[in-house]
Amino acid sequence: MIIDYSSLEHKLYSSSTVVSVKTKDTKEKIATIYLQFAPVLTTQSNTKGKAGDWSNGINFQLEESTELIKFALILLGRTHEEAFKFHDGKNLSIKRNENGSLFFNLANRNKSLTIVANTTDIFHILVLTCAAIGNQYNMSNGEALNFIRALPLFA
Repeated sequence: MIIDYSSLEHKLYSSSTVVSVKTKDTKEKIATIYLQFAPVLTTQSNTKGKAGDWSNGINFQLEESTELIKFALILLGRTHEEAFKFHDGKNLSIKRNENGSLFFNLANRNKSLTIVANTTDIFHILVLTCAAIGNQYNMSNGEALNFIRALPLFA
């Protein structure tokens, strides 16, 4: 199933961070999730807007064969915490909050950027994640979601 991913994106905003989540192909042309975290851009009038300072951001691409599945499991609430490490000095950690939202922290050697994804954000990110998984295995988003739900949970 070939999909044009150029329009598949979800953005999250907080007072200090903007995050872009996209479905994107790896160098090997395998679909995965690509995250860009950036500090909020301060305008000339010194007020914060909804634009990200992408030149000072951190980019992170999930490994398509294992990390993408673990990412889907935490989005679905099947696991409560995940850490994706050893990406050229970058680490992504995700923890489920008591209210069901997800706390994301992306850090590199120099900085750490955080954001909280609410239920609506989680839904949109899960759709993108299912699209990436479905593309890898030539199945629909619904079929990908059913396969993720069927995975056994481990302590």
